[in-house]
Amino acid sequence: MAAGLREGLPAPCCPCGCAWYFRPTASIREELRTTGHAVRLETAGAEVGVVSVERAVTDWSARYFGQWWKAVEVEPQSVCAGPLVLAEIDPGAYGEAALAVTQAPHTSAVCAKAQLLVTRCEESGVVRAVSPDQALAYRSEPAGAILPPPRHPAMSRPCPARPIRWPGPVGIPTMACPQRKDPPVSRPRPVRAAVFSAGSWGTAAAKILADAGSDVIVHARRSEVADGINTRHRNPDYFPDVDLPASLTATTDPAAALEGADYLVLSVPAQTLRANLAVWAPHIGPDTVIVSLMKGIETDTGLRASQVVAQVTGVPADRIAVLSGPNLAREIMAGRPAAATVACPDEDVARRFQQACRTSYFRPYTSTDVIGCELGGAVKNVIALAVGIAAGMGLGDNAAAVLITRGLAETTRLAVRMGARPATPAGLSGMGDLVATCSSPLSRNRTFGAHLGQGMTVAEATAATRQTTEGVKSATAILDLARVHGVEMPITEVMAALLQGKIALDEAAAALMQRPPRPER
Repeated sequence: MAAGLREGLPAPCCPCGCAWYFRPTASIREELRTTGHAVRLETAGAEVGVVSVERAVTDWSARYFGQWWKAVEVEPQSVCAGPLVLAEIDPGAYGEAALAVTQAPHTSAVCAKAQLLVTRCEESGVVRAVSPDQALAYRSEPAGAILPPPRHPAMSRPCPARPIRWPGPVGIPTMACPQRKDPPVSRPRPVRAAVFSAGSWGTAAAKILADAGSDVIVHARRSEVADGINTRHRNPDYFPDVDLPASLTATTDPAAALEGADYLVLSVPAQTLRANLAVWAPHIGPDTVIVSLMKGIETDTGLRASQVVAQVTGVPADRIAVLSGPNLAREIMAGRPAAATVACPDEDVARRFQQACRTSYFRPYTSTDVIGCELGGAVKNVIALAVGIAAGMGLGDNAAAVLITRGLAETTRLAVRMGARPATPAGLSGMGDLVATCSSPLSRNRTFGAHLGQGMTVAEATAATRQTTEGVKSATAILDLARVHGVEMPITEVMAALLQGKIALDEAAAALMQRPPRPER
């Protein structure tokens, strides 16, 4: 068996073959090399597998760097003392490997891609993963080989260790097994996030962060909302029918919310951001990263949300991030799959927040293109108004497709002229957000436009929608940006004129359809 070990690998693993869940930071990689334990991994509620220590300190720890693994009770397992039969299966997940073994008695299976070895003992019939030294030794054997029982004396008897229970996300336990004395390892503290404020998207973002294992506190303007979150675990204003994670709390005190916060997540109307930040800024910590969820342009200045944040707080750009994508709050609250882009000039900051908000239903990607992400989120609201108007007027799906496609074209022109990468508008924060907002009845901007298309005035549509509709507030500011940068944005121009009462509803469609013909670009 020793012949299967490569030079320089750690000593054989713990005799009892115990496993744990861990957060694979750089320091823990070294700890694994020192102790030589097998490692069982689980992420987002789905078990990934039991891997050898070699794999744990290389591929897995690099791939999931900084990921919190779910903590559960780890039961000691009886160790097989009989001969094993080795068989190969196609690369796949741990569950597939275990299923293959279960359906083929008296065999074991190795997943070549993950270097995973699962065994079924001929004597006991128990299916389990072998220890790292066995896995490394057996890995070089051909399929169908009859393997000897484990040679370590202690592995011929059941493990005497008691179950190890952890209350939540943890680091490596101080005592992984009673049979060995490992040095204590400190547990990394959970990420602390303060979400301002308790609107629909703010509540959804808070749920994502809490489900990802972060310590989350929501700042609510009204005490009734904070009380509802704290006592009934529901937001009575926006999601009275959806349970929030019990770990999520709320307060009306901005200083209390921001105390010790690693992240300040901002979800407030773009036009009130400046005034709110002026009040909150004194409580923001020197190392707090500010994450903007806003999708609007400040009307008086033409500034994007991240620019307003930097101007008011003095926080450098590399500590300001943006989260943007097709994120309909109601669907996220229901746990339906979604994705978004985390953009920050500092890629490490973007990656850290990516890990802080990654769940089984929410998949974040990273980018350094803040300009492209913010403009995609802002302009799509204006285009969604136009699509909603077309729907309200009964103009059909062809008209909607034209508006979405040409809306993406004018978004891209403006973004690239302002310094964005051309590919960004084609991503989640551009086309992805545009499609969701223009297509879904859950979209506030599309709904507002539909009200206009059905004959309501702007005031009546505002009253009917009841929530902030960023496209209405930002249309003129976006058009001003386009003019400053010499970019033609016909849909935005028509929408701004319609919202300002300069043209009538029937004139809007004609203004777009009667433009001079030109090449598509």
